[in-house]
Amino acid sequence: MSKQVVLVTGGARGIGRGIAEAFLRSGASVMIGDLGAAVEGQAGGWAYDLSDQQQLDKALAEQQALGEVRATNLDVTDLASCEAAVAATLQAFGRLDVLVNNAGIVGSGPISDFEPAEWDRIFAVNTRGIFFMTRAALPALKHRRL
Repeated sequence: MSKQVVLVTGGARGIGRGIAEAFLRSGASVMIGDLGAAVEGQAGGWAYDLSDQQQLDKALAEQQALGEVRATNLDVTDLASCEAAVAATLQAFGRLDVLVNNAGIVGSGPISDFEPAEWDRIFAVNTRGIFFMTRAALPALKHRRL
């Protein structure tokens, strides 16, 4: 992966942060994209917390010791935000070689208490988000044909 440019969605914490760090250790340049807002209206007694701006900034600061890394705010449920993250990657590194669609959320609880709006949010992040990010990144990825 040396000298490859990678965009990792959901890269500020958890699995995404680990993925970003693994790419950095292998010599790749990494753009971490993540959301800087909390989810409102989580149903049930358990919810997955999203990253915030502080976590994105912390991940960037700590990962700079590992290699060339940048960060961008990203909401995978918004096509314009996905396009902006790809544009930020291209501006920072000149190309995009790998897209890691890592961003995702979960919800839990009895179906009788699970709100349809929460289901829609999970679907928007976990399914539409992959579609939007891939659609936004595809022109740059096709251009790179390795």
